[in-house]
Amino acid sequence: DNVSQGSNSNLYVIPATGGSNLIYTWSIVPFSSTGCGSSLPYFTYTGSGTSKNVIWGGCTGTYRVRCSVSNGCGLNNYSDKVVRVFDAEHNPCPPARMALTKNPISFGDDVVLNIVDYPELPPCDGPELRSVNSVSVYDLKNNELFTKKVTNEKEIQLNNLNLKTGIYIVKAFLENGESLTEKLIVK
Repeated sequence: DNVSQGSNSNLYVIPATGGSNLIYTWSIVPFSSTGCGSSLPYFTYTGSGTSKNVIWGGCTGTYRVRCSVSNGCGLNNYSDKVVRVFDAEHNPCPPARMALTKNPISFGDDVVLNIVDYPELPPCDGPELRSVNSVSVYDLKNNELFTKKVTNEKEIQLNNLNLKTGIYIVKAFLENGESLTEKLIVK
């Protein structure tokens, strides 16, 4: 539904039934467009494929993606999808957030952090956008004191930190290259 400028989309349809030698025609037509000449995403592709990869380029706006299928008898059917291409300034996805369930903590306490989800609207709900690779804890001199590798967890428990009284920085590193930072106080 929403894609970012310069991103890739793998468009696909469920294979049609009702004949042999089915021909799929993919097209993208702008409803409204800015920042574009006659290059992608304007295209038409015809072949036997039920999927097509599109690089959205520098264009923004609203587009109709259509896949039509025809068979040797001349019967046609199509499926349409409206796609909005956005730029960084108009990104519909709010930034990800991280919340510590207990802060401040005492010496020996475990820390649980939660990754606050994006709304469930494409592209904000893509797991690749919120997947956490690792979590690290740093002191104020940027010395890494603890690290934990994780795989696509929304709630991450950090055990046996044994942090002395002070202020620390907890960082979660996301699959998309972003990092989320939260201050942790140990009293």
